[in-house]
Amino acid sequence: MFSTLHQDLRPYLDGIVLRHPQVQYDFAYPPLFGRINRWYEQRKSIEAGQYIPNDWDRLSPGLHDVDRMTHYLLETFSEQMTLEEWLTPERLRLCGQAWTAPEVILRTSTFWPMVAGPAADISAAMDQAEREHWEHLPEFIPIYRAHRDFLLEGCCWYPDRSTAFEWSVGFPDHLLSRGTIAKQYVRAVFTRQGETEFIVQPQHVYDIVTTSPG
Repeated sequence: MFSTLHQDLRPYLDGIVLRHPQVQYDFAYPPLFGRINRWYEQRKSIEAGQYIPNDWDRLSPGLHDVDRMTHYLLETFSEQMTLEEWLTPERLRLCGQAWTAPEVILRTSTFWPMVAGPAADISAAMDQAEREHWEHLPEFIPIYRAHRDFLLEGCCWYPDRSTAFEWSVGFPDHLLSRGTIAKQYVRAVFTRQGETEFIVQPQHVYDIVTTSPG
């Protein structure tokens, strides 16, 4: 079931509002405890001088993560660019770092369609371990998604039912959907967050069954 919130953080949690000196978050629901713990461990590592920043960390660090990505897009993208010119391996690697950054607790399914379109190759966003994970996927995979009623068509699904189930029971008004997807439509696999997540082409998820976990 849900991860336990780090013992250092528990005294600072009031309902779902977390106000620790190093980590503050307004929507600390139990399904997010694992991600919040990871963020806190990163903050401690930075404070101890043990953290090695990546390209995303060095990108406008004074800005909030959403503002950093918006600033990056405005600074580097032009209407004259083709999608192929925009999607360099370096840029995709940075986007993968942004997607899996510990401080980004909640991510939106609009991110990948926004930065890479609905179907472009984003495999360069994965690290080596994630690419190997993708290579070893079977040809057809059952996948799961927790979502509100109107958000079924998102690109973020999980191959592990228990992960999606935690989200579906841990947030108000969430449903649980199961579907199947062919490996070729799994655009990327991310495991750096401590969970396995697929970025998929949602129109290719088939045999979808949606239930209320309650």
